Amino acid sequence: MPSYRISLCPPAVCLVWAGLLAWCFLSPALAQMPGPAGSYLEDYNGDGKVSISDVIALLLLSREDPQDPRVDYNGDGKFSISDAIALLINIRDGNLHPLEEPAADHWQVIGPGGGGAMFVPAVDPFDPAHYFVVCDMTGAYVTFDDGVSWRMFNLRTRVQDIEFDPTSQGTVYAANTGLYRSEDGGVRWRLVYPDPSQIISEQMVGDHAEQWYETTDGMPDAEIDKIRVDPADGDHLYLGLHPRWDGPARLLVSSDRGADWRVVCSLEGGSVLAIFPGSWWDNPDKVTVVTEEACLRISESSGEVTSLELPAAPLLCADGGRGEEGAAVYILSGMWWSGKDLLGGVYRSDDGCSSWTPVSAGLVKGISSTMDAPSFNVLAACRNRPEIVYLSCESTPATSDVPYYYGIYKTTDKGETWSWALKADWNSYVSNNYSESWLTRSYGTGYSGSPNGLGVCPTDPDVCLASDGHSFRTADGGETWQTVYSNDMGGGAYSSRGLDVTTCYGVHFD
Repeated sequence: MPSYRISLCPPAVCLVWAGLLAWCFLSPALAQMPGPAGSYLEDYNGDGKVSISDVIALLLLSREDPQDPRVDYNGDGKFSISDAIALLINIRDGNLHPLEEPAADHWQVIGPGGGGAMFVPAVDPFDPAHYFVVCDMTGAYVTFDDGVSWRMFNLRTRVQDIEFDPTSQGTVYAANTGLYRSEDGGVRWRLVYPDPSQIISEQMVGDHAEQWYETTDGMPDAEIDKIRVDPADGDHLYLGLHPRWDGPARLLVSSDRGADWRVVCSLEGGSVLAIFPGSWWDNPDKVTVVTEEACLRISESSGEVTSLELPAAPLLCADGGRGEEGAAVYILSGMWWSGKDLLGGVYRSDDGCSSWTPVSAGLVKGISSTMDAPSFNVLAACRNRPEIVYLSCESTPATSDVPYYYGIYKTTDKGETWSWALKADWNSYVSNNYSESWLTRSYGTGYSGSPNGLGVCPTDPDVCLASDGHSFRTADGGETWQTVYSNDMGGGAYSSRGLDVTTCYGVHFD
C-alpha cells in the first residue's frame, strides 16, 4: 500500500495559500465557475458541485486522515501541495472526472410481471405453497411462498412436464429433451436422462434454438412428454417420449431412480398425455399409457401391449388419481354435433380404462343442436382425491340473449355434477371472485382467455393453480382466485413478483 504524508511546514503552507487564493480571485474563469452539478471525483465536500471549496475540503481531509487514498489527487503515491495545485488547475480548466456507476453484480427484473402464457402448473404434495409453472420461451419458475415471489431457472429448453416424487419431500423432476432431478425443491438441478457420461454433443440450432443431445448409448433422441414416479416406489420411474423427427412414441422405465433405463415398447400416437402406474390397481407390472390416439395397457416385464377402446379421439388431455374408493381416470376430447347428438367431452373410467362413462351432462344443459358445441381444453384431478376435478372451459355457446362464457368448472362427485368455479365473459369476471391485476385491467378479461394449464395439489383439492398470461390460484376450492404474478402498488403502478416471460431462447458460454 502506498504511504501518504504531509510534506509542508506551516510557514510554507501560509505562503503558498496566500498566493493560491490571490490567483483564484484574480482568475475570472475560476471565480465565475462554481462547478457543474453531478457526481465527480473532484467533489470532495459532497455538495453536488465543484468549486474552490473542494480544494479546502481536500486539505482538511489530508489533515484528518493522511492515509485516505482520496488525498492523493495527482496519483504520485503521497499527499503534498502539488495535489491541491493539480485540483485547482483542473477546476479552472473544467477538466473534471465523472464518477462511474458501479457495475451491477446481478440481474434484476424491473417490469410489472406476467405478460405471456405459462404452462404445466404443478403443486407440491408436501407443501401447497410450493409450486411450479413454465413458459414457452424456455424459462421455468418456482415459488416457495405461495406466489409471493418466484425464482426463474433454465433447463436449456422449454420444460414439458413437472413431477413431484410423492415418496420423498423436496424431490422433483422436470422433463424436456432431458430428464432433470432436483433434491432441494427446484433450486439446483442435475441431468438424469440421458446419461451425462454418454453425451458426445449438444445441439441448439434453428430460429427457436431447438436443443437436443447426441449420445453414444443408442437411447432414443426425443422430447419427453411425461415423467411419472410410482407412488408405491420412488425408485420406479416412467418416461413417455416422442421422437424429434418421425417415429412412434415410446415408454421407458427405470427401477433405480434413473441410473439405468430401458425401452419397454413403442406406442401408438405421436405424444404421451398421461402415464398411470399399475400400483393404482394393485398390479405393478401393468402400466397404462394414454396418447392422443390410444389407451394402452402395457406389461412392463414383457413389453406386451393391449389396446383399450376409447370413446372418442383425438384426446386433448388425460388425468386421474387413486383415493379411498380406488382409482379414477379422466379423458377429455373435443365436442361435436352428430345430428342432434352432442359427442365427446369428459369421460371417466373406474375400472382401469377398460370402460368409459360420459360425464359431460352437467356441462351441456340447455344446449341444442342449433347452437355451437362448447369447448374445453384441459382438466386436472386431485391425485389423492380423484372425485374432485377442475376443468378449463374455452367457451360456452352464445345466443342472442346470452354471451359466451369461459372459465373453470369443478366437480366434487366424479363428474356427475359440475359448477362454475370461475366464470367470465369478454368484459368481466361475472362470478366476481377473481383479484385482477394490470394485465386484465389493461387488456380486458378476454385477452388471455381460459387457462391452458391446471395443477391441483395432490393432497389438498382446495388448492389449484391455473396458468395462462395471468397465472392465478385458489386455496379455498375455487371460492376465490388470486393472481400470483404481480403486486398492485396503487396509482396504476405494478411490480413483478418474479414471474416474467423471457424472450431469449438460449445463452451460450465458451
